[in-house]
Formats: sequence, structure tokens, C-alpha cells
Amino acid sequence: MPGPKPIATIEARGNRYILMEKEEGILLKKITPETLQKQFGQSDAQSHLDIIQAKVEELKQKYARSSIIRKDWDLKDLIALYNPEKQEWTITPIDFEKTKLEK
Repeated sequence: MPGPKPIATIEARGNRYILMEKEEGILLKKITPETLQKQFGQSDAQSHLDIIQAKVEELKQKYARSSIIRKDWDLKDLIALYNPEKQEWTITPIDFEKTKLEK
């Protein structure tokens, strides 16, 4: 499943935390047609936004098929990275605190 690699666990005050590797990319909440035009020089920014939204939907379904349920995927919990060589977007979740495993 896409996501940052866990690199350490921490226990404090009865809670257990997982430290994740830093992911490269842009927070989805910061991506707008204007930022796409400025940062990537794309003249067709809306089509890139549509591609990103479709990738988010694919990611939600992929996690749900694996019994990893996340009811509210916030844009602040996802990172987008554009690969200019392949001309494709990847979407990576970075925050799993609201995620439940279905048994």
C-alpha cells in the first residue's frame, strides 16, 4: 500500500506512536490551478487537478479493498508528487491517525 515507511515507534504516557519517513511532494490542500501553472508551467492546470482527484479516488478504493477504512480523507493528509519524466502524478497518504482496520 502506498504510504511513508515506518522508521521508529515511540511510547509515551500510555500511547504508542509510529514515526514515518518524510515523503517528498506537495500537500494536496496547497495545489490549485494557479500553483500548478506557477510551479510546473502547465497551461492545462484543470486537467492536472482532475487527474489528481481521480488518483485520490483510486487510492481510497485501494485502501478500502485492503480493509483499511478511512472515512474522511483530508487534503492535508495527502501528498502529491509529479514525475516530469513519466508525466504522471502519485498520491501518498501521510497521516493515519483516523484510519481503522476492518477485521
